[in-house]
Amino acid sequence: MREKKKKDTKRLENVITVVCILIIFASVLAFIYLHAVQKEKQGFVYAKNLDKTALEVGDEVITLKEVSYYIMVAESNYNHASNQYGNSSLGGFWNLRINHKYFKNMAKETVRNACIRDNIYYQQARKEGYELDDQSIAAIEEKAVEEMNRLTEEQRETTQYGKEDMVKVLTKIEYAKTYVALLMQQGFTEEQLDTGGEKYEEYAAAYPVVINQELWNHFSLGKTTINNKKDD
Repeated sequence: MREKKKKDTKRLENVITVVCILIIFASVLAFIYLHAVQKEKQGFVYAKNLDKTALEVGDEVITLKEVSYYIMVAESNYNHASNQYGNSSLGGFWNLRINHKYFKNMAKETVRNACIRDNIYYQQARKEGYELDDQSIAAIEEKAVEEMNRLTEEQRETTQYGKEDMVKVLTKIEYAKTYVALLMQQGFTEEQLDTGGEKYEEYAAAYPVVINQELWNHFSLGKTTINNKKDD
């Protein structure tokens, strides 16, 4: 009798232990879930992700901050047309559908392709030993100051751009433009050298591209460096 009672007590202790473990496990899962939900509610903060890798092109690791220059240019250039189109319940100009694609997604793809293209030609130019002359370097410095002066408070806050950031991206672009100009002097056309062109694809084959699609999915053009304080 005493032995049976002891066994029953031991069994009860085991059951209690298992229940406690299950409760702890459930609590941990609940904490993880609530943390994930809270994080989702907080949403993606562009300015807090500027150091994240957006693209890898050959040996170049391109952060979201560097891509931000291309985004600013695209959004600024299209903003006038956007304002003329006016706002609607679907987001106006940026949510126009062209050939079954939203314009904002097409613009994002254009931005990405431009950044990839410039980094390919930049690396190819350096690989072949091209160097910018002093006049070009001075012009980049001047343009960087001009570009910084044109930035709105909203753009500065979103991109955290400083003069060094501007000089870096403009230098790459200048190398790319100079190299493309030299190729055109050799008889290649703009169409051949642009994204998807025969000569471009020949160079691109030597520079593998890795896209951080998850990062790109977090933002939309039309409200990244402009209009980003407005509700959808």
